Amino acid sequence: MTSPISRDRAPADLLFTFAVIADSHVNPGDDHSSSPWASNRLANERSRRAVAELNRLSPDFVVHLGDLVHPVPALETFTTAATSFQEIYSGLACPLYLVPGNHDVGDKPGEWLPAKSVTEPFLEKYRSIFGRDYYSFDHGGCHFVVINAQLLNSGLVAEQQQRTWLEDDLQRSREQRTFAFTHYPAFITSPTEIGHYDNIDEPARSWLLDRFAEFRVEGAFGGHVHNFFYNRHRDSDHYVAPSVAFVRHDYSEFSRIAPEEGHEYGRNDTAKLGFFLVEVYPDRHVTRVVRDYLRHDDAQASAGGSDGRSLLVAAEQPSAVGVDARQLWTEETQIPYSGVVDEFARKTVRNDYPLMAMWEMGINRLRVPVQDLLDDRIRGRMEELAHSGHQFQVFTYGVPGNEAVSLLTECRWFVSSLEVILPPSQLTTRFTEISRISRTTGLPVHLSAVRTSANDEHGGDDYAHHVRHGFTLDDQAVLQELIATAGFGDAVSGLAFTVARSESPVHSLAAIDELVAGLGLRATVLVKLAADHPGSSEHDDRTTASRVAETLVAAHELHSLEINLDTFGDMDRGYFPRNGLVDRRSNLRSAGLVAKHLTAALPKRTGRASSLAQHRSDDLTWIDFGDGVVVIPEKTCSWDAVRSAVGTAVEPGTRVVDLVTGSAGTVEGAQGLCGGPVLVLRVSA
Repeated sequence: MTSPISRDRAPADLLFTFAVIADSHVNPGDDHSSSPWASNRLANERSRRAVAELNRLSPDFVVHLGDLVHPVPALETFTTAATSFQEIYSGLACPLYLVPGNHDVGDKPGEWLPAKSVTEPFLEKYRSIFGRDYYSFDHGGCHFVVINAQLLNSGLVAEQQQRTWLEDDLQRSREQRTFAFTHYPAFITSPTEIGHYDNIDEPARSWLLDRFAEFRVEGAFGGHVHNFFYNRHRDSDHYVAPSVAFVRHDYSEFSRIAPEEGHEYGRNDTAKLGFFLVEVYPDRHVTRVVRDYLRHDDAQASAGGSDGRSLLVAAEQPSAVGVDARQLWTEETQIPYSGVVDEFARKTVRNDYPLMAMWEMGINRLRVPVQDLLDDRIRGRMEELAHSGHQFQVFTYGVPGNEAVSLLTECRWFVSSLEVILPPSQLTTRFTEISRISRTTGLPVHLSAVRTSANDEHGGDDYAHHVRHGFTLDDQAVLQELIATAGFGDAVSGLAFTVARSESPVHSLAAIDELVAGLGLRATVLVKLAADHPGSSEHDDRTTASRVAETLVAAHELHSLEINLDTFGDMDRGYFPRNGLVDRRSNLRSAGLVAKHLTAALPKRTGRASSLAQHRSDDLTWIDFGDGVVVIPEKTCSWDAVRSAVGTAVEPGTRVVDLVTGSAGTVEGAQGLCGGPVLVLRVSA
């Protein structure tokens, strides 16, 4: 599905889409909330924005995972808030299915919980206003099950009634693809984690997971946590949805950095608000994160005639670039007991916000060290993500040992290549070992050379520590000699290159593509976002976003290269400090937004490379490629300057996309100022 979302450009095998939203916490009125946090008073307006965005995306239906309202059933304002919810969500242009949350029927059982637990009177109040609290429905040949998670372990009569109903319902529909919806997720990191505020307690947890496994539930969606998580358990995908209203800021512990000004200690981190759009195909489903719905009505579209719809990466065309995962991309941490929800134990949780950002940008390839494969926990996570389409390029210094080779062989279904980095003195002496590894694992092996400051020539008093790897275009004579060495062809499938910050990505990548094509090889390439000197910082978002735009266009056109951006996340301390695609809170920077919007807006790769031509005039650079032009202003400029620079490519109706804001329109209507990279798509594209 190319973007903006459009039914006429949807993949031919797309069956239907549905949306999943959670935790709207609607207040009795727009100017009042029983919560002490100012951001909670914005909940009603944020729901209106979500409804508007859902209508633009046009799913077949929407499932709301509960906490429809903020006042709990024991408060007098509950009924008024329920009326406000119904008024706001009556604006949806498609059917809405409701799941009861703990704010709607009472908390799960527990004397230590901060609100009263579920009771029969609370259930009756909910049913009288919203209808059934557990039920199922069918759509497009699939079965959808709504479960009242608060009943589990309650001992109420309704608990056993729901259990009996669920067993019978799943049995009757066992030949259908099934999706399940609860408010509390079964778990958020591990099915064996301790019971806490954010999961379903035992013994009901195991009972429910056993039912999901027995009846092959394809996807299970939970809310309540106001943060994003993804797990795979016994062939089922388990998702925890973000909130459309506010963030549960106890999870701000993920970020080793203070919340930004105005974020209410993380509660009002609006970049973490959003919902899911789920695409259902004959053989799979794809869950996408939509988290820019608050921006569209605020930002002035720089492209005239903007339709304001979210730019979402197409399922059949993920990003043409991967990322180098220098930081731990699957970090586990412990959330302190808070005095508000959990007070008697720390929660061990995994930070899935890097994954959420990758999904949003369409990035499915990570370059990781071999130590990730050797770590049982991380390797298990790699295997889980492989079911969602992720691939991993593994690199190692030196020839890997027996344990690593065994794991590479076992995991070759999700390892795309092996990069072996050697000192120059060993480049031609290890081919026999490398050839054996290539035959054993069945993986393509890419060869790389290491360079350190110890081997550099230094003049005067200048000396800077560094360890670099990857061939450069200056190594062509060395490479010619290398591939002529006996045994090279049996051992090596490709070469690994590095493009320094001081080099133009388009020029260097095109030259590398031509070089390796002439040698009959493929190549992996690291495009550096860091400065060439370890003490220099690169924190200019504009220049980094421009570099990412250049790299993505080149990757779209050059098909013998696997290109990775180095790195994914900010390095704001230590050596080579620089901005990445995401900040330390895993929120998309300008570079990340450019990566997302450009991947979403580019036409499908054809497999046929077209010519790349880079031009410059005054303060504008533009890259001409087969389907259009990417314009990169060095500073804020007028749209007249953009139109003038790409005049030969502009026809009436030419589509333009502001790659930072995501707004799209026609080049004739573009007004105001242009502050970042812009895509100009030819009419024929």
